[in-house]
Amino acid sequence: MINKNNGITLAVLIITIVIMLILATATIGAINGGLFDYAGEATGKAELFSILDHIEKIKTVRGNNYLDGTLSQVLGNEYSKYDSTFKIVNGKLVYMGEDPKTVAYLFELGIEESAIENVSAVCAVLGHDYKPANYLNPKTCKRCGLTEGQKLVATAPHPDQQNSTTIGIGMDGQLVNLDNWTYTKPTTTSYRLTGYTGTYSEQGEIEGVVPQLISNIKVTQMRETFSGATSLKVMPEIPPTVEDTLSLFSNCTNLEKLPENLSFKNLSVPQSIFNGCKKIKTIPETALLSGKATHCSSMFSNCTSLKSLPENFTIPEGCIYLQGFVSGCSSLEKLPDNFTIPSSVRNMSTSFQACTSLTELPANFSIANGTTNMYCIFYQCTNLKKLPDNFTIPASVTNLGMAFRLCPNLEGTITILGNPTTYNAMFDGTGKLGSGVTVYYTSACTNIDAIRATATGGAKVTFVELPTATE
Repeated sequence: MINKNNGITLAVLIITIVIMLILATATIGAINGGLFDYAGEATGKAELFSILDHIEKIKTVRGNNYLDGTLSQVLGNEYSKYDSTFKIVNGKLVYMGEDPKTVAYLFELGIEESAIENVSAVCAVLGHDYKPANYLNPKTCKRCGLTEGQKLVATAPHPDQQNSTTIGIGMDGQLVNLDNWTYTKPTTTSYRLTGYTGTYSEQGEIEGVVPQLISNIKVTQMRETFSGATSLKVMPEIPPTVEDTLSLFSNCTNLEKLPENLSFKNLSVPQSIFNGCKKIKTIPETALLSGKATHCSSMFSNCTSLKSLPENFTIPEGCIYLQGFVSGCSSLEKLPDNFTIPSSVRNMSTSFQACTSLTELPANFSIANGTTNMYCIFYQCTNLKKLPDNFTIPASVTNLGMAFRLCPNLEGTITILGNPTTYNAMFDGTGKLGSGVTVYYTSACTNIDAIRATATGGAKVTFVELPTATE
């Protein structure tokens, strides 16, 4: 017969063991997950800083001698909980875990000596798509090609580099010769590439690749880096860490080949990125903007050979500046079917100016209320004939100066909901070669007589006032 008390004791023992196993599993998972999962973000940062500070203090006494092993072996038992994710090799802290927050904080600290052993964590921080193909080793990042166990940061610069000891790393994880680049550090956590000083191959390619990291800190800006580089024919791949590409390839008049996987999704300032690139004919279908993009002015302006944009290309909500977007694209024949102007856009002056091959706008093309400046928007679109049905200029628009000037083939209707205050030469020569344009306006448009007077140069424009709601 089983003693009742013994049965209760056994049950309690089993429950206790199960709880201990759960807690142990959670603790191990937290430690393997990362410093911040274990201790919380604020405490985790303090702990990491404490570890680095402790290492430096010991190095002042011992140098790098005897600074090898786990954290508990070198720094003391109070750091034993991190033995599975950190180690010290020749006086340098090495991170073996894969927690993106820990990696990101190492980047923030700019610790050139630190090494990241788990490339999956690096790719997570850099926005890579880390998907091991299978469970076989080594695991490889499909984005950058690095494998598990590779060091992110080297201990010496590129062997051909003579002018500095600063270390540059490319998207492929390999060293970059920084003698070929000029750069600045606008913030403590980012670098800007200001120029390329290397040579070009006969095919118009740069030497090596673009650096993604300098001194273990991300390159986030490439403003005017290749501006005016007439020897560039093949666009190099831009690291996913880069957000600002203002005038990056502006006036690269011989640039014609773009990467097949070109992406704009990480860009906040793609302004003038391809301005004046006269040999670019098409943009890869992968080159789509995301909601990060705020400054899209002159992205493709004066790309005189450009015939089309990606099929799904549109302007994202969040974009504010769109002036000169495709102005001067004399070979552009059409816009994507779903191309619209979101309510966030304020300035779209000269957006489609002198697109002389553009014959019609998409059926869904519209301009949301919010835009204020449409100056010269379709000026000199000499073959533009068809406007979308019920094409409307929202009440927010104040500037329509020369908006439809010298559009001799334009036909259709335009509805003005507001009262533009700038309208010089708005309809000069408009519709004179076809059936003409009908402009509808409301009683709010008190400047309509002055707008009507801009229909000169043989323009065919009829003005009709819309009835008020009570009529």
